[in-house]
Amino acid sequence: MKIAIALLAIVGLVAASSISKHEVKVADREYLQRQKFLFEIVYRVEDPLAFEEWIKLGKSFTFNKADYTGEFFGALVQTHLKQAYGLFNFFYYAKNFEVFQRNVAFARLHCNEGMFVYALTLAVIHRHDCQGLILPSIYEIFPQYFFNSKFVYEAEKFDYDVWSKYIMYEKEYKDILYQDYSELLQKP
Repeated sequence: MKIAIALLAIVGLVAASSISKHEVKVADREYLQRQKFLFEIVYRVEDPLAFEEWIKLGKSFTFNKADYTGEFFGALVQTHLKQAYGLFNFFYYAKNFEVFQRNVAFARLHCNEGMFVYALTLAVIHRHDCQGLILPSIYEIFPQYFFNSKFVYEAEKFDYDVWSKYIMYEKEYKDILYQDYSELLQKP
C-alpha cells in the first residue's frame, strides 16, 4: 500500500512538472492598434470598406516583388482553393506588419468577401507578428449564413435609441406596470 501511494505521488509530481508555463503578454499600444485594424477591416465585410484610412492605404498599393517570397504549390486543386492559397501567401509572406496592413487593405477592396476572410483568418493564425490577435467569430462576420433572413432583417432595422426612449416612456407614463401593489392586496 505504501509503495502504491509513493508511486502515485511520483506520477503526480512528474505530471505536474510537465505542465508548460504559459506566458501572458500585456497589451501595449502597438498590439491594440493591430487588433483595431483587424476589427475595422472585417467590419461589414459584404459592404464597401467604411474606414477612410484603410481605403487610402488599399488604393495606394504598389506591388514590390522583393517584399514577398514564393513557395511551390501543386496545381492539382480547385480554382477557389488556389486563389485562396495565393491570397494567403500574399498576406503571410509580407515583410512586416505595415506591408501586411497594406496588402490586407488592398485585398479588402478587390477580393471576394468569403475568400478574403478565409485567407485573412489563416494569415492571422500563422503570422508571428499577429500572435494573440483575434478576429471576430465567423458567425459575427457572416450572420446571414447562421440566422434566418427575418432575424437578420429585424436586427439590421433595430434602433436602440428609439427602443430606450420607449422604455423610459413606459416607466414614466404607464406606471401601472411598475407599481408595487402588494400593500393593497394584503387583508386589513
